[in-house]
Amino acid sequence: MLDRVLSVHQDDDADRLVAELDEAGVDEAFLVVPDYSHVARCALNQAELAGHLDRVNRRHPGRFRVFWGVDPRGGKDGVDLFERCVGDYGFAGLKLYPLCGYSPSDRRLYPYFELCEERGLPVLSHTGPGWGQLDFEYGMPLLVDEAARDFPRVNFILGTVGSRTSTSRPICAPTGPMCTWTSASSTPSSRRTGGRPI
Repeated sequence: MLDRVLSVHQDDDADRLVAELDEAGVDEAFLVVPDYSHVARCALNQAELAGHLDRVNRRHPGRFRVFWGVDPRGGKDGVDLFERCVGDYGFAGLKLYPLCGYSPSDRRLYPYFELCEERGLPVLSHTGPGWGQLDFEYGMPLLVDEAARDFPRVNFILGTVGSRTSTSRPICAPTGPMCTWTSASSTPSSRRTGGRPI
């Protein structure tokens, strides 16, 4: 049974995904790659995963924009890898998954934000629920506020704020002279909800 499930989800070279995009009339998509290396076993280390995504991008030129995931516990090696990802591989942005155990305004992330500022790259931070034993408290949208204030020229995207289970409180964008966007990618479509409002 596990082999059948895995076979449906394995598409290492993204050929099947590109075929689905073509069928749907989608020219370009985002590959958003969170860094789970500090909370889960991963088949590839971060450098291997980045190299793999670069190969996928080269196989399908112009089809994907990759947002590379980082964790502040990656230290200088993580910053160096991110710099290689955006400089050599052409990745399009930074992905944070704070539920892995850190604030999106953690000062150890500031070297990444500096690179984003220098290169005009956005930062996508997961907000809302996650999976398993992850700490959902780190998914609160207002935790981005300090970083957004300190880096007003960086576009911060608050991802998955449309999730019904993320919070029962109003979601307020951080304040200040920065540019903050939201993504409702986890909001069920009307097709999946039978046309009922959520």
